[in-house]
Amino acid sequence: MRVVLLTRDYPWHRALAARLAALPGVELVGIVQQADSTTRTWAWVRRMVFKDPIWVLRKVLNRLFFHAFIEGIDREALRVFGRAAWPLEPHLVGDINGAADYLQSLVPDLVVVSGTRLVKQPLFALGLPFLNLHTGISPWYKGGPNCTLWCLANGEAHRIGSTVHYLDEGIDSGPIIGTAKALLEPGDTAARCCCRAVEAGHELMLASVAWLSSGESLAAQPQEATGRTYYASEWGPWQILKLKWFLWTRSPVDR
Repeated sequence: MRVVLLTRDYPWHRALAARLAALPGVELVGIVQQADSTTRTWAWVRRMVFKDPIWVLRKVLNRLFFHAFIEGIDREALRVFGRAAWPLEPHLVGDINGAADYLQSLVPDLVVVSGTRLVKQPLFALGLPFLNLHTGISPWYKGGPNCTLWCLANGEAHRIGSTVHYLDEGIDSGPIIGTAKALLEPGDTAARCCCRAVEAGHELMLASVAWLSSGESLAAQPQEATGRTYYASEWGPWQILKLKWFLWTRSPVDR
């Protein structure tokens, strides 16, 4: 089975690529890597400072508060997943949805998605099956910036984990193949919880791809109209304080 991976350059994305390439019956024929870049220009920033200084201040504070978490997750991800070499040279794109022609040229049987921005119509128009790894338990936790962090901030450790689902044009809303929970253990940090959720997701994704490569089909269940979609713009210092408080005070039952 010919498989293409749409992803980013992060330790756990490289680890997933290496494991996909090693699956029996799977030929990883391409990796499309979304570049980490910003669309904000200095002219745009200057306009926003004069137009809405309160909004700019809030964004700066949110970034400062979140920076420590990002650094912590980066260190833990490198410790857990290492820095595996890409099994083949990635095709770099600024916008994942600009890779339609390249993707079509590879003639894949399946497209695996992990960590990219929202996949949109230019890619769906190819008529290929897109299997997404979402590090959150859908339908209860969809979106980002990281659903594991939202679970901790909401005090819902039982929702930490990952979902493998077919993509549709919504946000983490396509038919579900399966979910994998990640247990919260004594002494866990937020970064360790994030990595454990990814580990659970990798196992589920690899099992799903292996099953498809054997010629079997995967039953998928439409998502219920429950749960919530979270957005990066909603994340801020208050959520970080709630997360810290939960990790500090959680009971043995939550573990």
